[in-house]
Amino acid sequence: MDGSNIFAHWLPKAAINLVKSGANLADAPVAAAIGDAMVATVFMVVVYGVITVLSGLQNLYSQRTMVRGGDGVLGFLRRIAGFAVVAIHWYGVLSITFDGVLPLDSNNKAIVAGLLWVLLGASDHSKAWLHLNDGVVIARRGFAIFRCHTLTLALGEVFERPSGDPIGDLKRLSDTAVVIAPQAVAALAPYRGGERKAKSYLEAVLAKAGGRLAS
Repeated sequence: MDGSNIFAHWLPKAAINLVKSGANLADAPVAAAIGDAMVATVFMVVVYGVITVLSGLQNLYSQRTMVRGGDGVLGFLRRIAGFAVVAIHWYGVLSITFDGVLPLDSNNKAIVAGLLWVLLGASDHSKAWLHLNDGVVIARRGFAIFRCHTLTLALGEVFERPSGDPIGDLKRLSDTAVVIAPQAVAALAPYRGGERKAKSYLEAVLAKAGGRLAS
């Protein structure tokens, strides 16, 4: 008995009738549709949890902080595809409730969305992170097997005094009001999906490093 059948077998009669809402449908396919939706939800939650834990351990081992994935079009499409794996099934359940129609090909559609989610995740190499001990921000972008571009920004060049002088020792960053160098924002922009997102990321890096922006 697979996961969907286990959930379907466990569902109380009252829940099935609530979803049917008086529609002239057999209990078995309705229960199967609800079971598929529950399995898809649990599966994606577990997968996201495992990925988060493994990524956290990898970042800890590599001494990476402030790790951010792609914020561009590919990252957006990947999030949509991951959401669709679950949403497709629950849309089918809602179609039973409101239209009295059993969902067709929900599993196939969800599998396509899942494959797209995996493909986009494997193809999108866009990422940025902070090596605080080394005093650098590293950003990377690329797609699939094509060339990856890597940018390394030294914090001593990213942040400067309002007068334009270098900040000097990074350990004294918290004692100095600094500004973010426009050239650093411009350099990071292609890797973070625009200057606004690049500046926001560098402001977060400054806070992580214990510094403060000049008013």
